[in-house]
Amino acid sequence: MEIIVAKEDLIQALEAVLKHVPKKTTQPILYNILLEVGDGTLKITGTDMRSALSYKIAVQSSESFATTVPAKYFAEFVKKAPASDVALDFVKNHLLVSSGTASLKLSTMAPSEYPTLEVVEGTTFSISTGKLKEAVDAVKKNVSKGELRNPVLEGIYFDGTEGKLALVATDGHRLAAKYTDLEVTESACLPADVISDITDTLADTGDTAYIVFGEGEVGFENETVYAVVRTLEGQFPAWRSVIPKTVETKVVAPKALFEQILDRASMLSKTYDDAVRLAFDDGAMTVSADVPDLGSYAETVPVEKEGPDLKIACNYAYLQDVLSGFKDESVFIGLTSSLHPILVKPASEEGYIGLVMPMKL
Repeated sequence: MEIIVAKEDLIQALEAVLKHVPKKTTQPILYNILLEVGDGTLKITGTDMRSALSYKIAVQSSESFATTVPAKYFAEFVKKAPASDVALDFVKNHLLVSSGTASLKLSTMAPSEYPTLEVVEGTTFSISTGKLKEAVDAVKKNVSKGELRNPVLEGIYFDGTEGKLALVATDGHRLAAKYTDLEVTESACLPADVISDITDTLADTGDTAYIVFGEGEVGFENETVYAVVRTLEGQFPAWRSVIPKTVETKVVAPKALFEQILDRASMLSKTYDDAVRLAFDDGAMTVSADVPDLGSYAETVPVEKEGPDLKIACNYAYLQDVLSGFKDESVFIGLTSSLHPILVKPASEEGYIGLVMPMKL
């Protein structure tokens, strides 16, 4: 039985699915992807057992079949295929993949050996894929990078404990939270890299996403994609308790200019301790960096300020990551002392908040 698939459609599907195929595994079947034809669709599935994603492509076929093929070689051939269409022909224990003058014969493994992609049961919630992606993108830079002491710090927390979904990420040194209008009461912590890939795929393939919170897993779906992600084990920090209720010094500064100044200061600070020093006094902000035996940097610009003068130090990259989470033209900076967290949020928008822990002056 032969089916014809547009090369570009197949490439788009494989790019999404291959993000869930492991690079190393003790289960050889996981190096394969599952191909299923039926009801006029080709469904391609990949999994590494912590997440799984199925991608559907419409095809002209009244027959049904299923098989698994090595993901790497199948995808490489499709990307290099000489024609605009790719033909798939399943014969016994092989899949013949052809395009124009080229063909590839791949050995297959029984689809019965492939892990079953279970449908997550629970209440279904809908959200704009654009808003979901925006929320994930706003916080994902703030997760821990490989800190195994607490796996949930490598995840994005979907927090519905107050009735509306907030997405939160922290590594203990900086924190970002993005609020949504989605009314939920469920919560789950999901791997940041996985959920970032899934939300990108959802946004590329539809306007609405459907989310189901299950027992130990969360499902995401639209007309083209179905994905399941296992939750991370552990207790996410009580993040709301560390957000200051009040601040003593309030500053409003142009966001783009602030980011440019931090970038210039990082030329020195990243070679030493990653620290920048912020001084707020008399309607001005001075950003400086000092590296022994190398030199120093300082830049002063006018800002709006209320409250006492204050000096504080922090990691420049952490502050950049928190600032990158919103697009407002101005940033509000809230400070209490050189020992308290720096509060960062949009000056004229609601729905986002960031914190950066200080460093010793």
